[in-house]
Amino acid sequence: MMEDLLSTACDQSNLIQIAEGKTKTIYEIKGHKDLVLIRSKDQLTAFNAVRKNQLEGKARIANRTTVNVFKFLNEIGKGFMNICSV
Repeated sequence: MMEDLLSTACDQSNLIQIAEGKTKTIYEIKGHKDLVLIRSKDQLTAFNAVRKNQLEGKARIANRTTVNVFKFLNEIGKGFMNICSV
């Protein structure tokens, strides 16, 4: 199952973009409605994106941070609870 999922998620034709921000793009994976792929960008932003720079390798570091956050949330059994501010 995991190999099939990875193969599907690695094929761009199986991804449907559902959101994009300054540093990440989120995709729905065809055939896996309960999962998303989060792709980090090599983009550094400051001052609400007034200043933008590319930094090769930044996406890999950001992805590792995202993975660690989701692993932590999975371990404690909590995900999104509510928004604190807008």
